[in-house]
Amino acid sequence: MKPAPPSRIAFGVPCPWLIAAASIAFACAGTGEADETRPPFRYVGSATCSAGGCHGGAGSKEPRGSEFSIWTQQDVHARAFSRLLDEPSKRIAQRLGFDAAHEAERCLKCHSPQISSREMAARHRLATRPMTTRKGMVCTEGVNCEQCHGPAEEWLEPHKETTRWKSTSMADRESLGFRDTRSLVTRAKLCADCHVGSAESGRAVDHDLIAAGHPRLRFEFNSYLANMPAHWTPRADWHPELSRGSDGFVARETSTWAVGQLVAAAHGEKLIASRSPIDFAHFDCHACHHELRAPSWRLEFRLPSARSGTPTLGSWYASQRSLLESVIDVRRTMEVGALSRADVLLLMNGLAVEGAQLSARTWEATSQVYLAMDAVTRDLRRNQEQLDPTSRVAASETADALESIRKRLEFPGSPVPLDSPQDFDVNRVKEIHEQFERIRQAWSATTAAKGR
Repeated sequence: MKPAPPSRIAFGVPCPWLIAAASIAFACAGTGEADETRPPFRYVGSATCSAGGCHGGAGSKEPRGSEFSIWTQQDVHARAFSRLLDEPSKRIAQRLGFDAAHEAERCLKCHSPQISSREMAARHRLATRPMTTRKGMVCTEGVNCEQCHGPAEEWLEPHKETTRWKSTSMADRESLGFRDTRSLVTRAKLCADCHVGSAESGRAVDHDLIAAGHPRLRFEFNSYLANMPAHWTPRADWHPELSRGSDGFVARETSTWAVGQLVAAAHGEKLIASRSPIDFAHFDCHACHHELRAPSWRLEFRLPSARSGTPTLGSWYASQRSLLESVIDVRRTMEVGALSRADVLLLMNGLAVEGAQLSARTWEATSQVYLAMDAVTRDLRRNQEQLDPTSRVAASETADALESIRKRLEFPGSPVPLDSPQDFDVNRVKEIHEQFERIRQAWSATTAAKGR
């Protein structure tokens, strides 16, 4: 993965993963789901998008018209299949007993998902002949345009008639297999199917795969989108109702973060429920993979609910769910996406308290609070004219503290593939805690000011 810009981390406490999340499941249901009674639409390949007069233009100041060029030249998704041919993938396949990663259905489900099981059964080795679909699409496209925008068999020709297509309702477009990627929920679900895993499609990075060398999955929707090379027009990226709350507050990154948390939590719970016993990949990695020396900061900052010797479930995909459900209308957020200024300020105050309580406990919990605060702080600073003076000061103080926290959360030698941080000692943890306490005090001052 391309390293994150300096201002971002491209990446808890034990959470009640197995408690039913009815509100999230209900809110996620029916959004971007395929009609199981209808034969699946066929993929036609991204080459159909590459014409210079369509999406293959070059040199334009705007992404519009150059979407294919940006994807194929800059986006790591275009190289997802070729990664299966490199040496690390070969070693992973060897350790798992595969003949070749680029021919293993388990790998292709995410790295070249447009290839069906039937087509994989009739595949040819790349050394003798490129693998193609029945319509001649080369499988080396990786995660291509249609993985997000939908199989184009039925909507490719209609969408070329630009004027008519613009007047076509989204419901009619979706009936042709097109997906509304302007919807945050649709986007998040498409990403999460691979980057979290999908019980329905059998996509999962389990403990065996991680032990063989595959990076563990730590998906956070807002930072992933921020680190992608945008092949869309950013200023046209948001529906008016998705970008602006009822009070006129624009909370783009906070909305993206919140929707991503809810979708990822739902995917994670389904994955856990789909396997018995629970796969080790769902536990906190550092509960087992850590140094055994004493004294250890791990013993000093052991989770209150954790019994020595008992690994805790990982919290990456659920650490902020309780806070979200207590502050915002989950169903409305999943349907509309817009958050008001009051929603955002409540979230920040909750995160400030949570950061001071949870920091110095686990890297996962601390990182998730950092990423949440980063999203909220960016929105607050973009909307400074709508904030009272004390909130402006608190937002500025938070931004400074987050920069300090980010540096202390980085793993040794970053940016490199994540590994267990051997130098993440107690002093480093205390420094993080001090910065979160600084943030808590800044937002406590805003509450006190409003009470006067």
